[in-house]
Amino acid sequence: MRYIVLDDEPIIRQGVIHKIRQTGLPLIFAGEADDGVAGLELVRSAKPDIVLTDIQMPEMNGLEFIRIAKTLYPRMEYIILSGFDDFEYAKQAIGYGVSHYLLKPVEDEELYESLNGLIERLQAENHRDNMFLKLQHQAETGQEAARSQTLTRLLNEEETNLADPLLDELSVGCVSFSSVVLQVEPLKLPHYSFAEDEEELIWFSLKKHRNGRVQVRRHRGLSRS
Repeated sequence: MRYIVLDDEPIIRQGVIHKIRQTGLPLIFAGEADDGVAGLELVRSAKPDIVLTDIQMPEMNGLEFIRIAKTLYPRMEYIILSGFDDFEYAKQAIGYGVSHYLLKPVEDEELYESLNGLIERLQAENHRDNMFLKLQHQAETGQEAARSQTLTRLLNEEETNLADPLLDELSVGCVSFSSVVLQVEPLKLPHYSFAEDEEELIWFSLKKHRNGRVQVRRHRGLSRS
């Protein structure tokens, strides 16, 4: 996880950075800034996961920075480090989705617990995202394999009338399509330009071009003779 620190006092920034390093948490320092304007530029370039920010800063205060940054990077997490025990500040921060409002000087244990909680939350979100992508890929792969197996089975069966379940299986993901019926007439090889040992090549070519191009209309037959 990457983090940045925003505060207009360099000595406080360095103190916070030192405290975070002392926690031993899996965090990488990605930069520091002295106001909200510079903080937005830093966020764009460093792409941190966690931002620790003061409220009272020149040019742009911490709350305005969070308001803008939230619209650009909604999943970024924030910890406010403030010298003001002000209910209105805290209320506004909560409205922006800030879950940690710490008063300066920050206690080591309080900082550790806040950071560790955010790390666990971000890791859980990343895990859910990865699981969703994995399941989505498995579903798409399995669906394509099922479609291919069904079409292959239909090509190899004699005069098969398609039942509704098979049609539903084949049409998954199809928004609109045209219908075509393919009837392969029986022939004995050699035949015209086809040699006697080229039967499998013919069927391979047929199956290669059917996916995504040939859909089967309801209640029609398809056969391989």
